[in-house]
Amino acid sequence: MVENLVKVDMSVTKYVFGDYTEALLDFYIAYFNEIKKANSLDGTPEMDRILVELEIESSVRLGYLVAERKPSFYTEVGCGLGIPSLTLAKLGFDGAAFDINPNLINFGKRLARELRLFMRYTVVDADYWTPSVPDTFIIAEKPRHKNDETQDMEKRVLDIAIGGGYSLAMVPYLWDSERGDNLIFSRTVLYKSVVEKCRLYSSRLEQHGYKTHTFDMLPVTVGSLDVVFFQAVIAEKSKDVR
Repeated sequence: MVENLVKVDMSVTKYVFGDYTEALLDFYIAYFNEIKKANSLDGTPEMDRILVELEIESSVRLGYLVAERKPSFYTEVGCGLGIPSLTLAKLGFDGAAFDINPNLINFGKRLARELRLFMRYTVVDADYWTPSVPDTFIIAEKPRHKNDETQDMEKRVLDIAIGGGYSLAMVPYLWDSERGDNLIFSRTVLYKSVVEKCRLYSSRLEQHGYKTHTFDMLPVTVGSLDVVFFQAVIAEKSKDVR
């Protein structure tokens, strides 16, 4: 079976969450099953676990990348369950997470309780949000607009970061026209589109005085090959040039 060929490296999740890793996986699988049921989606339990492991590990790695930069405060935009934010909370950093969907926020709050973590979750429309804390580090992991226009949401996040000189960590979504049901096996198109977005966003940020770095997120073993699904842009601006 194809599932037997795919292996996700969960090392960062296990390092950060330790004994709570299984609780995190179990919660996310239950959440994922509710989404499948609501949208009449198919899938085997084995494949479902692989997809959940992909989502969790890539999110934890994004949070860990931000933690390495020691933010004084962070805010995750369109957070969903807010795994990057929970990663930062687990590592001792202060911040907040918001989403326009109250159901997702409730799931996030339940997950935080399951993991014995404190997180400020709020229901906010990103169209009307600007950071209220100086030096906020903005996090946006595959942000989706309420009207499902992903590039509009990414542009909004970039505009907020550049306008206020805020540091930014973003994992772009794939181009809308190339979205597919089976992301694993459209990986070539997916990765090329994400890399192109990261290149364009990095170029724009650098024009405004940011130092940017891109990171391949979550290498996954498929058979004998290592495959990368997403890329992150980390952009920081020195305080003396804001």
